[in-house]
Amino acid sequence: MPTNPRRAFALACVALAAALAPLVSAVAPAGAVAGPSGSTPNAMALVRAMSDDGVPLTQRRHEGPGAVVNDGLCSFLAEGGCTEGVITKDASLLLFDTAQNAGYYTGCGDDQASRLGRVVVSFGNPARMGQARQERYVDAVRRYRANHPGAKADLERITQALMRRGLPMRNAHADEGETRPGLATGIPGAVDMAATKQVDVIVFGIVKAAEDYAGAADDQVYRRGRVVLSFGNPALLGEERQARFAAALRRAIASTGQTFSAVRTAAAGVVPTGIKGCGG
Repeated sequence: MPTNPRRAFALACVALAAALAPLVSAVAPAGAVAGPSGSTPNAMALVRAMSDDGVPLTQRRHEGPGAVVNDGLCSFLAEGGCTEGVITKDASLLLFDTAQNAGYYTGCGDDQASRLGRVVVSFGNPARMGQARQERYVDAVRRYRANHPGAKADLERITQALMRRGLPMRNAHADEGETRPGLATGIPGAVDMAATKQVDVIVFGIVKAAEDYAGAADDQVYRRGRVVLSFGNPALLGEERQARFAAALRRAIASTGQTFSAVRTAAAGVVPTGIKGCGG
């Protein structure tokens, strides 16, 4: 007996909804381990040491240059009409071929999501933010669509509109397939990276590369030698909590016994630096 399309899509949604936080998990490329090993600086080891020190670091994943990350939510939902997606650590945006299929998605699973026409704003399961903050995202998308009727399904522009309103869309990237390379691939000089919901840990091969990143990035950062903590833009953590994470990083570097050389005295302060974008 043929499967009812709506039921088949609903079952797929329910199975996937638990992974919408967002749907990312690092796997090793063929012939390699999932993360750096041996004496290579290991960002995930720093994350674990920081967590052991009492700072919350959840939804951890490898994002190093050699990582292959499963991040193809929309491709999994293609049979249900999903045509495009923008995945972030905060809210993710999905575009469906029809408003009806978008409605099926928001109604079939336990993902926290809202539909606006063919666009779905997804907050994951468990939701990555409270109800009041979710409503701010949905309202911003609604306002954008009302003000730009000719581009109301343009996910890239919606993402930019959300960020202009001060709503984080951290690590935003297009969902172009079931896998993608680690985010460190696009960061000059990065040799390893571990991403979490709260902060990213980026390890560079040389101090100069870390300095260049910290001096030009538009996110809020803290640098310790060759290691950079990225708090995003805008940062979800206030200065007091950022200082706790910075202190935990310094202790983690010492406790892991890894070599992160040439730490400048000026980098030892606990107050992170807010960096403005290069374009002014």
